[in-house]
Amino acid sequence: MKLAVPVAPRKRKFAPIPFQGDLAEMLPAVRQSGFAGIELNIRHPNEVDESSLRLLLQRNTLDLVAVTTGAAYFEEGLCLSDADAARRAQAVQRIADHCAFAGRFEAMVVVGIMRGKLDDDADEARRQQERFIASLRQCADNAREHAVTLIVEPINRFETNYLPTTEATMALLDEVDRPNIELLLDTFHMNIEEPCIEAAFAAAARRIGLVQVVDSNRRAPGQGHVNFRSCLAVLKASGYDGYLSAEVLPIPDGITAARQTCAHLQPYLR
Repeated sequence: MKLAVPVAPRKRKFAPIPFQGDLAEMLPAVRQSGFAGIELNIRHPNEVDESSLRLLLQRNTLDLVAVTTGAAYFEEGLCLSDADAARRAQAVQRIADHCAFAGRFEAMVVVGIMRGKLDDDADEARRQQERFIASLRQCADNAREHAVTLIVEPINRFETNYLPTTEATMALLDEVDRPNIELLLDTFHMNIEEPCIEAAFAAAARRIGLVQVVDSNRRAPGQGHVNFRSCLAVLKASGYDGYLSAEVLPIPDGITAARQTCAHLQPYLR
């Protein structure tokens, strides 16, 4: 397992991104902090110059691990369960744009908050779920054209009331029935929703595409009470050999939080 960290080319509304700003300045700092890869947080692929990004990744010996899509929801309101068919199609197209971009870097694409939140009305909530499943199938079919894996993230109840747990999200993946969709599991959300984080990792072992390592207070590992020694031991035993990404709050600042992450986790990786 290797360590990655989220990076955004500009300031985002979503806060847990340690590195935000000019990529030419951020990526050397990422590498110097001890990371081997990045999650790229963008609203649309046109926010970055692809050739410049490729060169920066090569110069700093970094992988592009995943491209995240939440900014399209937070900043444009694009949602895969939208009742408006035109807006829903726009959301599906945005995921397709991300997949075309990610495919050229052999990166995954995250589907998280773009699923939206379920309505209080049970009938409308059922329709939302049906629309999301149909949209996700479209997204997976588009992703397959670019040899991209989608990773769907369980998100805690305080951010969305749809798919808060690993079990519920695995059931959704069974229903969607596409081979190129896996799980993104985040220890911050798991700390809130799972009776046992380690048991959830074990249950999902063969379906995990990416793990986000975040402490119980959304700060860097070691700043809260998640037992990362135990969590990483379970992941190792299950055969997971992917990236661990630090989607943590930049407290007291991004570089310090990033270095805290590496300092806490690297002994367990060795």
